Amino acid sequence: MKLSQIIIISGLALDIIGAIFLAKGFMAKKIQEIINETATFLGRNKHFQDSLIKQKIEAIIGASFLLLGFLFQVAGNLFPINKKICISTLILFVILAAGSITLFFILLKFTSFFTKKKILKIEAIYHKDKISKYEGRSLKLCGEYLEVERTQNENEEDYKKKIKNKIRHILKKD
Repeated sequence: MKLSQIIIISGLALDIIGAIFLAKGFMAKKIQEIINETATFLGRNKHFQDSLIKQKIEAIIGASFLLLGFLFQVAGNLFPINKKICISTLILFVILAAGSITLFFILLKFTSFFTKKKILKIEAIYHKDKISKYEGRSLKLCGEYLEVERTQNENEEDYKKKIKNKIRHILKKD
């Protein structure tokens, strides 16, 4: 098999990964997630917000892989490398399939990590100016959204200070 054909086939594999990531945000959504996203909440719908953040990250990854795949295909066609590689089609398929599956799962972890990071930043921005007004349940929800633990003997003012410090820390990173 010619090297340029291998490059073109690799580009197709990258395109498949990209297409899956573009479609994943809509196709893999569970019924309960759809119900949560379409529900009405006072102030905002956090489920919908989080879903949009995840879809945006998946779309960026998907579009990047589609573009990379197309570039591989263009390169394979514009710059034909006639050097023959002694590899059977079956072995090439197995290598590309295993590599694509591994890359897909790595990208899932990557998506998860960056989605969580972006959600924390959005939560910090959202709660930054409102935290002083919170008490009771709203304070508890804010702490949960920002992943701030509350000890049993901690009063509300101390907990608010911890949350404010977490907000400053999150917003300072970027």
